[in-house]
Amino acid sequence: MPFTDGTMHLTFSDGIMAQFTPIQLHFHAPSEHTVNGNHYDLEMHIVHTYMDGSLGGVLAIFFDVDDGIYNPEASNFINSLEFS
Repeated sequence: MPFTDGTMHLTFSDGIMAQFTPIQLHFHAPSEHTVNGNHYDLEMHIVHTYMDGSLGGVLAIFFDVDDGIYNPEASNFINSLEFS
């Protein structure tokens, strides 16, 4: 889905600073990647480009559904998404 709000600023380990813009986000369920061999329930990728339009990178965020734990920020974000 298109996702173009905001910018991301990153300082690399060599001290070089870069600015990125998001171009889209998508989801994988279960997660595409693992941590210590374990999949998460959901993985969101926000794809970014450098300011010149070249591919910059992907920010991955894992979601773990756990009974009894409610995350209002995540719930509000997911409920605000418009799918076509």
